[in-house]
Amino acid sequence: MYRLLSLIKTGTDVLEENRKRTTVVIVNVMAIIPAILALIMGPVLFAITGSWQTLIYPWIEAGILTAAVILNKRHQFNRAALLTFLVHSFGLFFFGLFLGRAACIEGIVIFMIGFSFLLFERRKEQILSISSLLVIALLLELNSFYNVVPHLPYPESAGNLMYTIIFFLVTFLNIMVLRFYSQDFSDWIRRLEIKSNSKSNFIAKTSHDLRGSINVIESILEDWFDPAHTAPGESITVSYDQVSNMYFATQDVKLVMNDVLSLSKIESGSYDDITRSTVSVREWLAKRAAGYQVLGNRKAVTVTCHIEDDVPDYIVTDAAKLHRIVINLLTNAIKFTRNDTIVKLHVYQQAGTTICLDIADEGLGIEEKNLEKIFSPYVSQQHQQTESTGLGLTISRHFARRMGGNITVRSVPGTGSIFTLTLPLEQGTPPQTKILPPAGHQINAAHSHEPLLPFHVLVVDDDIMCRTIAERLLSKMVRSVMVADSLDNGLWLANEQPPNLILLDLNMPGISGKEMLHKIKHHPRLADVPVIICSADAYEETIADMKNFGADGYLVKPITTSSQLYNEIVKFTPTIAN
Repeated sequence: MYRLLSLIKTGTDVLEENRKRTTVVIVNVMAIIPAILALIMGPVLFAITGSWQTLIYPWIEAGILTAAVILNKRHQFNRAALLTFLVHSFGLFFFGLFLGRAACIEGIVIFMIGFSFLLFERRKEQILSISSLLVIALLLELNSFYNVVPHLPYPESAGNLMYTIIFFLVTFLNIMVLRFYSQDFSDWIRRLEIKSNSKSNFIAKTSHDLRGSINVIESILEDWFDPAHTAPGESITVSYDQVSNMYFATQDVKLVMNDVLSLSKIESGSYDDITRSTVSVREWLAKRAAGYQVLGNRKAVTVTCHIEDDVPDYIVTDAAKLHRIVINLLTNAIKFTRNDTIVKLHVYQQAGTTICLDIADEGLGIEEKNLEKIFSPYVSQQHQQTESTGLGLTISRHFARRMGGNITVRSVPGTGSIFTLTLPLEQGTPPQTKILPPAGHQINAAHSHEPLLPFHVLVVDDDIMCRTIAERLLSKMVRSVMVADSLDNGLWLANEQPPNLILLDLNMPGISGKEMLHKIKHHPRLADVPVIICSADAYEETIADMKNFGADGYLVKPITTSSQLYNEIVKFTPTIAN
């Protein structure tokens, strides 16, 4: 019995998703049990019909079904499923042809239709499989009516016996199919309930996250601006600490939103691609530690950074994902540690093949039974105050594993915790310097100097704040900037002064982004003008869809730095020059 259960689970060792594991188990069951039955039924049918075909063909079918299990063991799941379906379909046709009514065709067809729904997930595959079964059933009915291929001769009593045996076997298989189908449906309902509960939990926690950061910004702004006592144009005194607190509050908000987007990609199976680049380890980590010292100052927490001498100056990794991991771990360490303590960031290498990054806090620690639970979404230590959504560690470990590493934790309750990030160590070389707008460069139409880029840029956005920010950033780097609050106004401006580049908001009132892009690309004077979509929609599906539709570039709002904007529009210099 144990060996049979092991065979049924063949190939599921590498699968984590329940739906895929269930499908593989179903294929194994529908291969192993019919193979055993075929080996038994061969001699029985031979004894009844006296035909060697009824002995050999079931054994051949059993051998091919065994091959389906072998394919699953080699993780060739699609081929195994298709082979199992084809073998059963051929068996239906063969036995229906040679045994006639005694083959219990109706029962086998019903079984195979139910089997198709379990075997194939795509609607197209289900329709094709069911259609082929109906065609086979129709051909067998026509053969039975016209007797084109006569069935094997056997006594009527023997035919009734074969019908009864096959009927009970098919009924048994149908019961198994219904059992798997009901179990899969129950699992689906259970997962739906879990997601619903998680969604409610997530909304509450995310609301808390955003509200906390927004309250920081609002309280600082209230210190600066009092509508009842502040006159327009009056000077406002701003302190460095206030600006720093606002900056890191906005970083916290961005971190929450990025975690939301990343988790939705993970759950949908749309995993982030790895983008490799060279990172200056010492400078990069020192800046993060110094930056988050501002956050530590709120709790009198000191953030230290120590990098061992044998760590290379440059490594090759995914800088964006490394940034997300480090700021998640640093933020958690600062939030969970006690006041007036030290958060230590320690970087070292192991065996020359792995780079390790320890982030240690002096908080209340984590009980051993909860060390793995904290990596699950929405889970945090009991009796600890946290401003986290509970997504940070989930996202961070996922990214680390995607990059070929991992995140582990060790902790002593009452003393603190140490989170360790390990990544494959690949030494890099100093990257070539990127061309960025010089800091504080104030070149615009009012100055006599030449602009960095000889472009005429049109900005189309219905949000006045977005237009203001884009105009302010662009005025430092291009020849002229035109702004419009609608596509019609933008097209009118384009007729007055044809732009070299268009920045287009994706979501405008009364018209979709694709409609606007279509109008621009089919405009006689704008067909060859590069269009960069600017939108807060950061989903990879939207970005890919708009680029496939004709967008030349895509910038995710908010656009906060001139370098971010410059590095995107400078790509189109050769196009505009031509």
